Amino acid sequence: MSKVKISIDKKYKDKIYETTPFVLVSSIFPKNSTPYIVAISSLDVSDKKILKTGSLINGVTFLEYKIDNAGKGLKKVMDSIKKQNNELLSQLEEYIDTFNTEAFQKKLDGLANQITQFSKEQKKAFKNDVLPALRNMLNSIKKKLEEQSNKEKSKKLENRLREIEERVDV
Repeated sequence: MSKVKISIDKKYKDKIYETTPFVLVSSIFPKNSTPYIVAISSLDVSDKKILKTGSLINGVTFLEYKIDNAGKGLKKVMDSIKKQNNELLSQLEEYIDTFNTEAFQKKLDGLANQITQFSKEQKKAFKNDVLPALRNMLNSIKKKLEEQSNKEKSKKLENRLREIEERVDV
């Protein structure tokens, strides 16, 4: 740990607080360069205790300062993504909570009836292109219904899906 004496110009003395970070800036080419210390003044200062003469401060290198700022920036981005994900999850849960399984089952019945009229090529295309997405969607709905203790509705949806799968078997 180094001991450094810092002199602060009078016009800045009331703008440097105990929480102000001090950053050592030095060139990576030490020949003909002079390192210097920069006080990074924050716009949002929660602790407004003015730095007193003889106080101990914590200093960091410029690289440590940049890494810390990058980490804070990344945290903001991650918090934003987390908030968006939580909002989307809430919207999905609300949609599933108000989901009309009877109307959906009628649509599945209509789809199953249409499949009986498909040609072999249409059944194959449906099986390869549409059925996986339909299966994923129904699995999500089933999972939510089971969490809500609606196992009967979940079982009905599973049976409808199985019926559709059997009808597209070529």
